[in-house]
Order: sequence, then structure tokens, then C-alpha cells
Amino acid sequence: MLQEHALLLVLEQGFDETTATQITAVSGVSPMSFFRHFASKAAAGLDDPYDRVIADRISTTARIR
Repeated sequence: MLQEHALLLVLEQGFDETTATQITAVSGVSPMSFFRHFASKAAAGLDDPYDRVIADRISTTARIR
């Protein structure tokens, strides 16, 4: 939810204009909760914890075939 709202705000306003406070307000969480999940605004908008998992899975599947 936090990543989704972060990305929507960045698309609407631009990265530099979007703040963590805005993301938390739209998401309905406190800034403390936001920073428990993400080290920075950039991490919320740019990091995808599943990228590596998906890449590994595709690699493994390709080797099996």
C-alpha cells in the first residue's frame, strides 16, 4: 500500500515534489510506520523486494527446461 501510494504521488507530482509526509497522509499511516518499512522516500518508490525473487525463479525455471 505504501509503495502504491508513493508511486501514484510521484507520477502525479514528480519525485522531488513528493514527500514522505504526503505518502503517509494518503496511506493513513504515521511517518514512524513509513520509516519502519522504508529507509527513505526513494526506497518506497524504487525498491522492489520481489525483483530478485522473480529473477531467481525465472532463472531456475529456465535451467529446468
